Order: sequence, then structure tokens, then C-alpha cells
Amino acid sequence: RLGSFKEKPDAKTAEHYLGTGRYLWNSGMFVWTVDSILGELERNVPNHVQQLLSAVESLGGSAWEEALAKSFSALQKISIDFAVMEHAQDIRCVAGEFSWRDVGGWLAMTDFLSEDSSGNHTQGDLHALDSSGNLIYCEDPTETIALLGLSDIVVVRAGGKTLVARKDRLEDVKKIVEGMGS
Repeated sequence: RLGSFKEKPDAKTAEHYLGTGRYLWNSGMFVWTVDSILGELERNVPNHVQQLLSAVESLGGSAWEEALAKSFSALQKISIDFAVMEHAQDIRCVAGEFSWRDVGGWLAMTDFLSEDSSGNHTQGDLHALDSSGNLIYCEDPTETIALLGLSDIVVVRAGGKTLVARKDRLEDVKKIVEGMGS
């Protein structure tokens, strides 16, 4: 049984946790009984439960998708980690040691992309000169990315949009995406 769950601690706290050897790192996998998760949702985000139960009344009918969309749009934008797990009353954990990467971050993609002799990790057509240690991801195989004299940057071209960022600024991607709107 765990004493508490802390989602995304700051770097100093995370280093302390890991340094003590008394903490476990969450891989993002949760298992509940229906009664257990509903109880935690009712305690911690009761509006979510009310909204979704109202949508469930339309389940199987022609208004289901519209009711579900309406309910979801009324929900607070919060992860299950912050909404429930940080406040859960009964948390159990199965400890395990296994290879795991949080592919929620772009730098984790370097494990899955081809690497050239200059340390550029690439998916897509890359032409690079005097450029090293970059991560390039282009979903359209007909497009070409060209780099000249660049190091330690990330270029992501997907969905008609392009992100160019220094590797040491990737934690701020969410801020720029939010600033762009939809």
C-alpha cells in the first residue's frame, strides 16, 4: 500500500525521491474495479461523474454522440493522475523492473528513429550539413527537411504544422501550442 501518489514532481523533488531509493516511479498504468474508480471520481471530480452519467442516459440512441460531446466539453481538463491519483484513499502498487521510456516526450523518440553518423535522429528525408545531435520527424515522405549548421534542435513536421525548438526547451512546447489555439 502506498502512502501517497505525486504526479510530475519538480526536478529537485524528483531527484530527492530517486536518491532515497524509497520511492517508486509511475509508468502510467492503472487498474481499478468499476466501484473503486467510480468512488474516487465521485469524491474528487464529482462534476465529471454527473456530466458523463447524463450522457450515458443517451447510450444506444441517436443522440449518444452529441450528448457525449456535450458532456466532455463541460469537463475540467485534468489528467487522471492529478484529478484522482494524488487524492486517492487506497493505492496499491506492483513494483517491477523493466525497460520503459515515456514516449510522451520527443527526446524518447531517439530510441525509435534512425541515426546518422552525426548523431541526427531522423524520420523522413533529411539533408544536413555541419549539423549534429538533432531530432527530425517529418510524417510526409514527400517532404524534405534541410539543416545547415544546427545542433541540438528538434524539428517536427506533422499535420501541416512545423515545430522547431532547442532540445533544452522542449518542456515549453505545451505553452507554445496553447498560445497557438486550435
